Amino acid sequence: MSFFKINSHSSEQQAGLIFSIFLLVILGCASVSAEQKTNQEANSLSIDASSPVSHPISKAQQSLEQAQQHYQQGDLESVKQNLQEAKKWLDSSQIGKNAKSNSEAKKLSAEIAELEMQLSNATDENESTLSRLWHRSTALVEHELQSMKEQWNEASSASESYKYILDARLHFDYAEHELFVSHDNENAKEEIKLTLSYLEEAKKVANPSAVNKIHQLQKEIGALNNSKPDQAGKQKLSNLLKKAGEKLQQARKGSGPLLNSELDKIGKQIGALTSNLDNLLSREQYQIIMSELTQIDKDL
Repeated sequence: MSFFKINSHSSEQQAGLIFSIFLLVILGCASVSAEQKTNQEANSLSIDASSPVSHPISKAQQSLEQAQQHYQQGDLESVKQNLQEAKKWLDSSQIGKNAKSNSEAKKLSAEIAELEMQLSNATDENESTLSRLWHRSTALVEHELQSMKEQWNEASSASESYKYILDARLHFDYAEHELFVSHDNENAKEEIKLTLSYLEEAKKVANPSAVNKIHQLQKEIGALNNSKPDQAGKQKLSNLLKKAGEKLQQARKGSGPLLNSELDKIGKQIGALTSNLDNLLSREQYQIIMSELTQIDKDL
């Protein structure tokens, strides 16, 4: 990205400079925001053919969404009510025929019950747990959606391997959240272990061309714990952000208090992005692999 030389007598050049910095930060913040699935995206997941919101897992997800909103408002009684509703939906006998979805729904229900017992006051730990449970419900909605979309022929090896791929994707989704949002390395390792085990099962029944790709995915996932971000790429981004910070300081010269206040906010965003580069680049590796997991069904 190019940067303009500032001229204190040219408001157009100053505006162009500020826009360039703003654009850079927005692009950076888009990467940061990729760390979370937005509520809007989650709400768009509809998994029942007859009614977009009637499936029990979707209902549970909505209840957990409401619980988060009430938690932010400090209304713990409503949070408890939302948790009870979510648990009721997850314990429903109408979850579906997918064994994995049923199993994960029961586990999620048990975790919700545990949180409800601990919800005597608002703490950072409880808030993090609630976010984690909501994320898991979102991942489970996506898993059920894909399971219901696929009209399997039970005798087909491709169908059998795809089921395992879906289960691997579910646990890899869990792992990403555990590592980068909950910051629970032990849980992340356990989810990675489950991801690899489901890929191993998929490999046993996949066609020969898919076996090699699954094996490669296993190697990439297995190496995640020891891999480090590309240092050359990190340095390039770091230099770009440094230049943005320098140009930001130039933009502050001759600007009034109101504009400087906004520029200060951008400066803080640049600082946060710079300090978080390792985390962002590491997470990018996870997202690349998730993309490969999403595309591999074409080879089954």
